[in-house]
Amino acid sequence: MDLQEGSGSVTNYISATRLCRAGELLPDSTWDPLRALQPVDHDPATVQRLRKWIRDFRAETRLEDKDQFWREMRPFAADVFVSGRDLPNYLAQWMPGFFAERTEASLWLITVDDLLRSRMTFLRAQLALTLTPDVPLTPGQFNGFGLLAAHSLTRGGTDFSSAITLPLVMFAPGVIGLQLNWAPHTLVLLFGEAANLHLPDASTPSRALRPRAMTRPEGWFDSHYWDNLTPAEMEPLIPWWVDRLNVLYSHAADPTQFANAVGHHDVSAQAAWFLTMERMLVDTLLLASDPLAPDLVRAQLAFDILDKAEGLLDYTESGAGFKDLLRRSKTLPRLGQAWEQLPPSVPATVVQRLKRHGKAVFDDLYRDVRDHVTIPSRLTPRGIKIATTDPATLQAVSMDDYVGALLRETRNTAHGLKRILREDRTRFIVTSHTGDIPRQVTHLATLITLALVADAERLCAGEWW
Repeated sequence: MDLQEGSGSVTNYISATRLCRAGELLPDSTWDPLRALQPVDHDPATVQRLRKWIRDFRAETRLEDKDQFWREMRPFAADVFVSGRDLPNYLAQWMPGFFAERTEASLWLITVDDLLRSRMTFLRAQLALTLTPDVPLTPGQFNGFGLLAAHSLTRGGTDFSSAITLPLVMFAPGVIGLQLNWAPHTLVLLFGEAANLHLPDASTPSRALRPRAMTRPEGWFDSHYWDNLTPAEMEPLIPWWVDRLNVLYSHAADPTQFANAVGHHDVSAQAAWFLTMERMLVDTLLLASDPLAPDLVRAQLAFDILDKAEGLLDYTESGAGFKDLLRRSKTLPRLGQAWEQLPPSVPATVVQRLKRHGKAVFDDLYRDVRDHVTIPSRLTPRGIKIATTDPATLQAVSMDDYVGALLRETRNTAHGLKRILREDRTRFIVTSHTGDIPRQVTHLATLITLALVADAERLCAGEWW
């Protein structure tokens, strides 16, 4: 593989290849790209346990199950994981039947160069030797450089399968495909149409036991955003996303991009950027892939995304970036600029969907906030009147300023309200509103992550705004 090198350069560590699509002949050579790769040899006990689970799961599946499609996908994903070198033979038998039912589906192979994993191992080693210099390195005592691995989407840069998932759920609750872990590589199965993560909407015991606090049963979603998605709109998103990941991981793996005041490599800064970026992707994936999660859980994930975006945008004042990202006059135009960065291979209809969705999200978010103020008479045509020090003295605040300040303090209530209701700076803000969290904020958080990644070059250069 010819890899471009040099400080600040983008290296194509990750690549995407479409193996096949429905309607095509599937000769044995279709699977040659898989045969050229060396999959991980899994622990035999793990393989045996998974194969038993696959058999049991399929035996329990009934034709009348409302989630029949997803019950088919789960054991299929497990089969891919455990198939190892036999995967070409397995897919040669399985894919014709799937393509017969999903006549516009396609299957993609995502490969990761060993050099990226080696460089991420170097990062973990440098961090461990810097912050935990007493880590045992002798044979029999060394257990690897595992510090902070659980915070990482890729387990510290060793498994990139989940990093491929976000474009599959970017239209949530519409989902366009499924990532399949074939370590150290990944397959992506595009369905050819968008499945609805709201369905089947089965009642569960947990729903009956959920408290009504911080809950809005009416929900919110923009069906026009994902209705009637076509394969022509879906397929280009895979190579586009891989291209964006190459920008992010080239930056994260490049020690020359992280230096301290005297020009020495700052491994803590490098690891911090890498983990913050990956945690933002983790939060976004959790949010987008589970539209039926409790409202409060989804809202907290959205707030976490805004916090991490603030960190990646290098704000020095805590909360300033959080509020800026909720400022319609600033963020909506910037989202539009990010969508314009999509390459010509991505159809203009996708750009239009993103732009319309961003406007709908902001319009309805601001409208929702206004609908739930505690004293409607305080509303002005462009904002609201709230107190700052004296409860009887009100000052006009624009919606741009109010929404960010309100949701930032709502986010802070996760730590309790003892401080918030005692300080003038915060108590007059939170008590001006019922506390109902607008459901649109979860959709906005997903769009912000997508926009940061869409213009990853400026994000890495510290010039996204």
